[in-house]
Amino acid sequence: MKGNEEIIQILGDVLAAELTAINQYFIHSKMTKNWGYNKLA
Repeated sequence: MKGNEEIIQILGDVLAAELTAINQYFIHSKMTKNWGYNKLA
């Protein structure tokens, strides 16, 4: 990919953080549903 390497690196870091957050939200939703807190899940 052509472009400013610093910008590409920063965007890659932001993408990794967003994917981590999505994964955490998904896991916490499944955990709360499993515990019976359906309104929170």
